[in-house]
Amino acid sequence: MIPAPFDTLERAAIAIGRRDRLPLFARNGRVARLLGAIFGIAPAQPLANPRLEALRLLVIALRRSGRDGEAAVAAARAAGLPAAQVARLLNEFGCA
Repeated sequence: MIPAPFDTLERAAIAIGRRDRLPLFARNGRVARLLGAIFGIAPAQPLANPRLEALRLLVIALRRSGRDGEAAVAAARAAGLPAAQVARLLNEFGCA
């Protein structure tokens, strides 16, 4: 089987996901505001395209040793990411 290629925007979303951390708190929650006020820590902004955002979150979840991976895979599939691309990422992160 030939691996499904990622286009330029998808590769950019994957690169962003490789360096972003998982959002631990609600974007406008008290803890997030407190961390922002004290330490200047701002939550990562979501990507404008829901499909690319689902791809970014999938990469973040897979990077964390596959934790929350099933939910992220389901969200990525629901957002329109082809099964072949999801399988490629699962293989790349050793979660297949």
